[in-house]
Amino acid sequence: GSLAYSYAIYNNVNSEQATKLMQDEIVLARTRLPSEVVVIPSPVMLWRFRVLDRGYEKPKKKGGKALMNELFEYLSAKNYDKAKELIEVRLKDALYREYMFTPVIEAVWIARSDLPLEMFYLINRIGDTESLCSVISVEKVSCQVETLEEIETTYPFVYDAKYIDKFAGDYYTIIKMNNERGELKSFVMPIGRGIREFRKGKKCVVFYPSRLYVKFKKPTSVYKVNNEYLF
Repeated sequence: GSLAYSYAIYNNVNSEQATKLMQDEIVLARTRLPSEVVVIPSPVMLWRFRVLDRGYEKPKKKGGKALMNELFEYLSAKNYDKAKELIEVRLKDALYREYMFTPVIEAVWIARSDLPLEMFYLINRIGDTESLCSVISVEKVSCQVETLEEIETTYPFVYDAKYIDKFAGDYYTIIKMNNERGELKSFVMPIGRGIREFRKGKKCVVFYPSRLYVKFKKPTSVYKVNNEYLF
């Protein structure tokens, strides 16, 4: 998604074209925390405007109006107080969430052809719409394909029992994420969760990267980038 956005801006094409092109072009996309990074979650109360979805929902009561129709009526009548109340009360919701901010995250895209490095600097999010980032460095590196029965990796991977015999490590987390084709898969994340004590005896929850051992059921093709394996 991040790369499709930057490709669309760089080449002046629409989002559907960019998404399809990048899904065809990108073989593998992975991100990881560098080994020295420790991330502390921060709880926040998030307010969201739900104008485009909640505003056009079918009214629950028979004969009722969609909220956007109400809004247009208030605006047409220049009843701005009612319009403001509708937007800021009925078209918003609140969520309690935990955000994690990291000073750096490493991303790898394995592509079928040569992509211009300039377009990578246009990426402004890694993840959802709230996961803002700034690209500080882009480089093109070689990628080797090797056939192995076992590897160690610091990158997330899709857990598929048809190919993976077992995996192990000190710390990992399994979560659902979309793969390069937009399909929802179970990813194994080499990230641990624990308690760290900082200055003056203060303790807090932290997340930190780890390394996992993976054994395949038969020799499997994996990618090697900067002496790290991905699959």
